[in-house]
Amino acid sequence: MVLDPTHMDHVTRIIGDIDTLVSEYDTSHKQDNINDIISKIRETTVKNDTLIKLIDDESMLYKDHRHDLADEYMSHFNELYAIDSGTINPITYANGAVFDICHGLISSVPVRKELERYRTISSLIYVPNNDFNISPDTGWNYYDKGYARSMKLTVSGTMVTRHINDIVHTINMKYTESEHMLWLLDKLAFNSMFIIDGSIYPKELMYWVVDSGLSMMIRYEPVTQRVLKNYVHIMEKAFKLNVPVLGFVKNPTDSQIMRSDTMSDMNNWSNDAQLFQYLLNSCDDTSIMKNGITYTGWFRQENRIYGSSVDRSSPLLDTDNITPLYPPEDYDIAFFMAYIPRTHSLFKIESLYGFVKDPATRTRITRQILSDMALTGSIPKVLNNADHLAKISRYETNRLRDLVDRKNRVYDYNSHRWGGMESTVITNGSYE
Repeated sequence: MVLDPTHMDHVTRIIGDIDTLVSEYDTSHKQDNINDIISKIRETTVKNDTLIKLIDDESMLYKDHRHDLADEYMSHFNELYAIDSGTINPITYANGAVFDICHGLISSVPVRKELERYRTISSLIYVPNNDFNISPDTGWNYYDKGYARSMKLTVSGTMVTRHINDIVHTINMKYTESEHMLWLLDKLAFNSMFIIDGSIYPKELMYWVVDSGLSMMIRYEPVTQRVLKNYVHIMEKAFKLNVPVLGFVKNPTDSQIMRSDTMSDMNNWSNDAQLFQYLLNSCDDTSIMKNGITYTGWFRQENRIYGSSVDRSSPLLDTDNITPLYPPEDYDIAFFMAYIPRTHSLFKIESLYGFVKDPATRTRITRQILSDMALTGSIPKVLNNADHLAKISRYETNRLRDLVDRKNRVYDYNSHRWGGMESTVITNGSYE
């Protein structure tokens, strides 16, 4: 069914009227709002603790033409790397078990075919109770002449009681990616930069670990502890190798700034992405708005809101199991926001304070990422390559899922409506 032309015309008029009213508000209030926002978000606090603070106390908003930025492409680092992973999405059994399979790899610019041949595959099984005779692997199973390896993992029903599909998916994906990074970091070239697809840390998992309201023992699950340790060890190894690590968030949904005490009297925006797009879309240079990039300075996030709790923005929140080799502040998340007006695309680029506290390194990272975005008009080329190589196609996903006995699987209406696949909603970014 489609809308009757009569209804389509009426809906069109409604949208036009609403858009006019909203635009009129911007015309009369925008500059005052912008000045107020800039003064407030230089440092935001919650419960008297610093949440997020601007690193450089200079200009907060910047702009550049894409052609100027593109001229700098690959002039700051010799090689770029990116990691991504693909999954078949969790399969739910009628007996309560859930499992997912994840496939991870690293791409590079310039292309290094041998490096891209390395693959890590992990399968994670949620075991509802001890009656299931399923044990995790005790070591990696190597194949393809040692270029690929697989591991079977389990999580226990005594540790995980809610959000089971999301947890299986998230833990498996973050385990695969972190293990693959640790495996291959030593093979990266000198003067290179590494990009993770998504947040630099496993924020959903960290949320579940901190938020006691979930009434789960997930922080004591061995796989959880392994994943959190992996990310700390990755950053420590990267510090030692002097290889900056970034997280490129394509769909930022964070609401940390808007939930801070500092912003309690500004309720226009429901999340930080709306706030930053409002700021970065305020440039009055028409040439920039047609063919440029606007971006913010770097912020350091010392603490993070997890539900009703406030804790560190790094995996060092699990201090019972992790002992850092570097000062704790080096593990804090740092980030800046970048906006491409022509496509109305907003991105969040994360790193760690340990990488960006040096002004020269911070400038190199910023210019490299922006030059890559200027060249593609979107996400960095190396990240797009990783996404393409890691993705498990719909055909392959359906073929793999069909290996599971259909009578033992749980379906919903959407699986029959859309065909082949269960409707599994993964809340990536919900806890960002």
